[in-house]
Amino acid sequence: LCLGPPRASSVMTTVQGFSEAESPPDPKAKYTQCICGCTNPAWSAPKRCCCCCCWFLTLFLVAIVLWVIVSFAQVVDSGLYANVEFENADGVAVNAYFTRAEGCSSSNPCPVAMMFHEWNGLSQDMVDLANRLVQEKSLAVLVPDLFRGSATASENILVNIIQVSGAKQERMDLDIDAALAWLTTQPEVEASHLISGPGFCFGGSQALLLATRHNVSGTVTLYGSNVGGFHDASSDTWGLLDAGDLLLGIYGETDTRPSPADVEGFRQALAERDVNFTVQMYPDVGHAFLKDHAIDSPAEDGGAAKAAWEEILAFIDVLLSPGGRRLKAELFAEPGPPRRTATVNLWRRFAGILENQCAGE
Repeated sequence: LCLGPPRASSVMTTVQGFSEAESPPDPKAKYTQCICGCTNPAWSAPKRCCCCCCWFLTLFLVAIVLWVIVSFAQVVDSGLYANVEFENADGVAVNAYFTRAEGCSSSNPCPVAMMFHEWNGLSQDMVDLANRLVQEKSLAVLVPDLFRGSATASENILVNIIQVSGAKQERMDLDIDAALAWLTTQPEVEASHLISGPGFCFGGSQALLLATRHNVSGTVTLYGSNVGGFHDASSDTWGLLDAGDLLLGIYGETDTRPSPADVEGFRQALAERDVNFTVQMYPDVGHAFLKDHAIDSPAEDGGAAKAAWEEILAFIDVLLSPGGRRLKAELFAEPGPPRRTATVNLWRRFAGILENQCAGE
């Protein structure tokens, strides 16, 4: 895309190459013309326009390549945050982070919470929240790695799109069931007393889905976007989640997925099904506002994260009370008639990414 043939000139030049009327060509101008012919006056307007378009397209493609390289450079092995491993029914290894309160033992087994990570995979924030939970409550906590070895920053949109899109619900259900089976082999865990959640963002949806597939003592779901699929109280989407079940839902008022309208539809359906529920909408916060560091820094969000965490602890107190229910035999109960899975399609996942950088399913 450099200079074309020079135009013929009628100006006489001297032996030295330039007449008195001429000045030597500007080296910078020649360099600019060689960089892109769109500044070359010897080219026609269409040719210059085509040249500029080619250069802009080249720069755009270079930027895309750099974005891809930088995005994948931020991917880490989520095994760094895992400390246990088990196999699912297909023989595939699944990693997880497991921790328990100091008082949990084979002679004094603890109830267990299945915590679900956000859309960026098993991360340090999930580890910190799990550790915080067992320090404050007599619980064991298991956080399964639903993305099978890949984790990154929550702001890494490209990789998170790929991870969320590639994690099929059937595969995740298989891994979650393997996690449940592993828990039943741990003598210090009372696997019959299972809490689904807390689940955050993407994990909030997973916590809700687990409660539809297995009998659990209670469910803690935070801003999972699939509540939009739970507006019809008579739908078989609800599976085992029914009258008398305990559920805590936590959401942000300025969130868009799920929006306050989505949450209100979910609330009404819960009431119609006679679920024993608490749904809290926190003002002036959006999606994914509960972070481990934010709990200790209430000035960041007006105390929303701290208040939400205290709400979770209070709900768990209810589940740990003598009225906490479910027998081990019921944990793997069959849901009966086939049910419609409460998932969102790929477009809705991407819509969630565009709106709040956190695709939920």
